[in-house]
Amino acid sequence: MAALLAGLCLVGIAPAIARQPVPETKPAPELASSSTAAPVPLAKPRRGTPPARPEQTRLPAQHEILSATDREIGRKALQEAAAFRFDAARRIAATAREPMIAQLTRWLWLQTANSGASFEEITQFISTKPDWPAREALLRRAEEAIDGATPEGRVLAWFDTHPPETGLGLLRLGETLLRLGREKDAFPVMRRAWVDGNLSQRDEKVLWNEFGNRFTLADHAARADRLLWDGNIEAARRMLPRLGEEARQLAETRIALANNVPGAEKMVTALPAHLRDDGGLNYDRIRWQRKRGMSDGVEALLYNAPDDLGRAEKWWVERHFRARKAMAEGRISEAYRLAAGHGVSGGAAMAEAEWLAGWIALRLLQEPRAALKHFTTLQDAVRFPVSQSRAAYWLGRTHMALGDTERARQSYAQAALHGTTFYGQLAAHELNPKQTLDLPDAIQPTAEQARQFQRREVVRASQILVELDQEERLRPFIMRLAITAVTPEEHKLVAQLARNLRRVDLAVASSKRSARQGIILLHEAFPLVEPMLRVDEPETALVLALSRQESEFNQTAVSPAGARGLMQLMPATAKGVAKELKLGFDQGQLTQNAGYNVQLGSHYLKGLLRNWDNNFVLALAGYNAGEARVRRWIQDWGDPRQANVDVIDWIELIPFSETRNYVQRVLESVQVYRHLLHNQPGTVDRIYIDMRGTPRQACSTPSC
Repeated sequence: MAALLAGLCLVGIAPAIARQPVPETKPAPELASSSTAAPVPLAKPRRGTPPARPEQTRLPAQHEILSATDREIGRKALQEAAAFRFDAARRIAATAREPMIAQLTRWLWLQTANSGASFEEITQFISTKPDWPAREALLRRAEEAIDGATPEGRVLAWFDTHPPETGLGLLRLGETLLRLGREKDAFPVMRRAWVDGNLSQRDEKVLWNEFGNRFTLADHAARADRLLWDGNIEAARRMLPRLGEEARQLAETRIALANNVPGAEKMVTALPAHLRDDGGLNYDRIRWQRKRGMSDGVEALLYNAPDDLGRAEKWWVERHFRARKAMAEGRISEAYRLAAGHGVSGGAAMAEAEWLAGWIALRLLQEPRAALKHFTTLQDAVRFPVSQSRAAYWLGRTHMALGDTERARQSYAQAALHGTTFYGQLAAHELNPKQTLDLPDAIQPTAEQARQFQRREVVRASQILVELDQEERLRPFIMRLAITAVTPEEHKLVAQLARNLRRVDLAVASSKRSARQGIILLHEAFPLVEPMLRVDEPETALVLALSRQESEFNQTAVSPAGARGLMQLMPATAKGVAKELKLGFDQGQLTQNAGYNVQLGSHYLKGLLRNWDNNFVLALAGYNAGEARVRRWIQDWGDPRQANVDVIDWIELIPFSETRNYVQRVLESVQVYRHLLHNQPGTVDRIYIDMRGTPRQACSTPSC
């Protein structure tokens, strides 16, 4: 397969397209002095001890809202609320002069299950405070709080404007209709609760006692099928006595497959022939066989999938896995067949399936006309800039393969509009390798817009949380503001608020959310963070870009796998690096001391770059997935340091979606950070040098 990939370099893009210039773009405005810091060498700590933790600073006095007394009251109230002592928390909060302390305490109380808050209290908060976070939790709590004493008219009015969110909500609506004598209206609601709702065992019994004799065997089969698709095996098992004979046999077989029972396949063969075409059954069979390494059986099931897949997006996960495995084995036609026959009608799964089918057609089968259909479908379906630039770039490559230079240029120009994205930068390179990176101008809210924003209740709540040392509760408030922001100026003010509250990570997170709507907040999305600015090597732009992707600059971040701090170091890795540097190792300092984390992480990254000839792709893939995997992928796909291997294809052949995305996001961020660090735009050909590595001959086109 490595030889096949190397041969792809023959599918060239005419050099004429790269020689055609595009209009010069304005450089981004200079950074304000408050957002820059002079790079200085990393301070060398005393041997045997980690560097001292930087001192934490308080908000400047002129920005503080609370008096010293209210600050003490607020801290005590929220401590009581955290311990679920809400009566005491609300009593304490009521003594504060600042009413927001009581509102924050109330917000915590209302969204907590079994807190004693009434339906009227919860719905009144939701209705009067639509901008507050945890809205879904509050809506669920409102449904849980409905009881026999809740006025029927109030319940119906609520559900008229807020349709039920949960199975319990449907049950409560049905019960209310029954109390009003509207049995005909109640039944469809109860049926929906039964088929589509997730219910506790207690609520299942309530619903069964009310309407069980009116539900049909088809209703029971539909509920069992839905529960099995959702992976709710115990609830599905409770359905077995209520199912008809064939439906019970099918459900028992699916439960055995889901539970990885060794003899489950014999149960499949014992099913009547017409049941063996069930979409859910075959999906469960595929997963069961994959876990046992039964590749031939898996592909046979995928190729002969039933017309009704049940949940096509779940099928795509299996098809995607098999398609990439088929590529690795050199079975390209089979890989294309698996990708192109995805059956997904929308969403991220459809976008990934159409891209993969188009890429296989173009780059591996050399069928650009087939690729054109897939990439066009992809372009019509996606709306986020990362996906739009990806679709347009590959349409450009496809048009070039078809000999249509003008349409290729149009597609590249469309992709290049998204200058902060990987494929937007590659497209700009195709138009003119020596043009400068096109980054958006800064968004400048007016003084009146800033004043209006400051008056918002959620903004004040965010500021008070920080004064009460409750930064860990800040994320939902900032992200709610980002979700509800409408104008570019509002998005800018949200990210600035996060920065002003010393939560650079939330400024990045909210800016990423804004970017999905095409609103690029350059300085908030790509902040210059002090510890990285003191790194001599590797390149500061790379350390910033990697840390942004790893932790969004959250110093205390800990991943589910145990990676810690700004550069998300695994403790074992960090310990080994500390030993190399003759530093004492302290795991707690990985999340408590930003300078310590960055010193160890940057040294580790420096070693990876040295190991891989300064090739950013291989070093970043190694940082994310481990060097052993990188060596294996080089064996499978060839060495992207060599000029005869297409490095873009190599990245897209990485079998882990997380690592593919990681490499692309860091590479694109490096280009932006170089611009911000030097206050001048760099040329777009730098990204190809990064992808090739400096010691070897740099490749200037995808078809070198």
